Amino acid sequence: MRFCIEYDLGWLASWESLGEGKGNLDTGFIAAPDAIVKIDRINNHLVSLLQAIPQTGISYYTGAAWDQFGAIPSKEAWLHHIAQQVECIQNPCVITVKE
Repeated sequence: MRFCIEYDLGWLASWESLGEGKGNLDTGFIAAPDAIVKIDRINNHLVSLLQAIPQTGISYYTGAAWDQFGAIPSKEAWLHHIAQQVECIQNPCVITVKE
C-alpha cells in the first residue's frame, strides 16, 4: 500500500494493488487541517485522530475509486481528484435567490 499525506491541506490518499489483473483501489480522506491531531500507520492502515470543536462538531469526507472502473485511471489522477475535492470543500459555491 502506498500513501500520500498532505497535512497542511487536510487530506490523505492511498492506493494499493488488488492483485494481478485486478486493478488498484484508491482511498481518500479530507478534513479541516486544524482538526487533524495525528495521522498514524497501524498494521498497514492509516488512522486519523481529529479534534472536534465544541458546539460545531466536525466534518470529514471519505471516498474510494477502482482504476478498472475507468473514471480514475491512475495514481496521479486520484491525487488530482482529491486535490480538486479539497478546493471545492474549501471554496463552496453559494447561490443566493432574490425574490
